[in-house]
Amino acid sequence: MSPQAAGLHAGAARAAAAGSALFWAFFFYGLIDLVVPIDQTPGFYDYYLLETGWGVLYTFLVGLAFVSLAARPDMVVPLAQVALVAGSLTVTALAAGSWVQLAPAMLLGANCYAVLMLTQRQAALPTSWYRLRLDPPTGVAAVILAAPAVLFAFEMVMGYREGRAPLDDDTAGIDHWPTQAALGLAVAAVAVLVAGGVRARWSGTAVSASCLAVATGWFGFWSAVYPDHAGSAGRAPGLALIAWAFAFAGLVWWRLASSRAPATR
Repeated sequence: MSPQAAGLHAGAARAAAAGSALFWAFFFYGLIDLVVPIDQTPGFYDYYLLETGWGVLYTFLVGLAFVSLAARPDMVVPLAQVALVAGSLTVTALAAGSWVQLAPAMLLGANCYAVLMLTQRQAALPTSWYRLRLDPPTGVAAVILAAPAVLFAFEMVMGYREGRAPLDDDTAGIDHWPTQAALGLAVAAVAVLVAGGVRARWSGTAVSASCLAVATGWFGFWSAVYPDHAGSAGRAPGLALIAWAFAFAGLVWWRLASSRAPATR
């Protein structure tokens, strides 16, 4: 491919990633729902955690990933992170019977594929990704988070299936309970992805670790502030999430810096 053609593809990939970030984080109400507890939006008191959970998913795990790809479209882990969010939305939609949630799941999956094609598959995971091996320290941290995150997702699915209050909290016609479940699954999956990325030295690992730390820290904070609200993790788990976010981010950056040290010397 000529340098001119390569430049056109890179520019198109950046534009697609930037447009995707704007769509999911703004037009799909990511930022708007994220700040509901801060704004204390009238009429949404009982929905604070379900609202901000939607915002965490579409702002931090999707929107920020696409922002990073707008800067460097060839990064592997951020695009895989968004694909995992799409998969989590699909799984929880099927588990809860919330068929309308399949719409953003499929749209997000198609979005990932479009960006991948525009990068000429430079942002694709290696073909041996299924033989993923985790970096031991970050892998332990990921496993510590994964079990309660999956249990949280199960509780959110049951909240929808059992018709727990609130029954009318939805965005774009999509109920927030199954989306809250997708947040739990996505957090667990991305933590494992990052632990594998640290060991395999995949590009964008630090970016995804940062997205995950901000997501878990934010959700943990509001869960601790409003422990009894629908969709909350609770006060003690919320505080644990904040501690985990700081520990995981520091651990990833330390492991990545350690891996570069021999080459520097």
